[in-house]
Amino acid sequence: MHSLIHRSIDSLRRASRRNPEARKLYDWLRRTRSFANTANLSDVEIPYPILCIGTYHKTGTVWLQKTFKRFCQLSRCTFDHLNLDESIAGSRPRRILFDYHSSFSDVDLTDGRGFRMVRDPRDMLVSAVRYHRTSNEGWLHKPGPNGKTYKETINAMSDEDAYLFEIDGSTGKELRRILDFKQTATIKLVHYEDYVTDRNLCKWRDLLEWAGLRSADLILAQQALYEHSLFGMQKKGGHVRSGNSGQWRDKLSDKVLLRLDDRFPNLLREMGYDQSLKASQQHDRS
Repeated sequence: MHSLIHRSIDSLRRASRRNPEARKLYDWLRRTRSFANTANLSDVEIPYPILCIGTYHKTGTVWLQKTFKRFCQLSRCTFDHLNLDESIAGSRPRRILFDYHSSFSDVDLTDGRGFRMVRDPRDMLVSAVRYHRTSNEGWLHKPGPNGKTYKETINAMSDEDAYLFEIDGSTGKELRRILDFKQTATIKLVHYEDYVTDRNLCKWRDLLEWAGLRSADLILAQQALYEHSLFGMQKKGGHVRSGNSGQWRDKLSDKVLLRLDDRFPNLLREMGYDQSLKASQQHDRS
């Protein structure tokens, strides 16, 4: 029976090349016939009971939230969203704590390991303006002191003015959160650009192994990443626009970059990008 199933799936794979309906079925089978169906997780070591996953606005939040919720479904661990009333109860003694502000309030960070993901602040700025002009998130539609909503205000501006507004608005607040984080030995700072293009999952494997994933858990985490990453099965569309870095080069003027540098001196260096905004801009335009 086992070999018959494999032969049937192989036939479906060949048919999927020319038949859209067969392709849908084959893709569904690939998603559901996971390693989790056969993995024995009872003896997998869990050296740290907590895995912290932190992001900031426009640094891969939706990507990592979906990925690690999926990992918990596969590995039967518990997923807790610290910003929302959202939890997936698992039967194994590991909790994934997800925080899209990377504050981890009231969490003893010595009980586990994890990471917070940051992104080039110039690309954060570009992505934030695009998103805030089109999103239906509730806070964007609440009137401010001038009677206009955030979305109405930013849509009434030119691109340059919108970027300047965003530096003193939502993105500026996120950058301040990034800089104010009290770094610990148990929470690594990682860069979105290094991981969004990690097709062979080499960097991801090293990071997750350091964070305490072992054996079958490590394989299941890589499966979840492949399912929900642009380098894997995730398709662009909806919230997912582009994983490309360096989008700011065609979008941000000198005035915007100087405002960013004025508000946050040495920002890139403090975020681990090892260059100042002014020096980077001069180099890019030379």
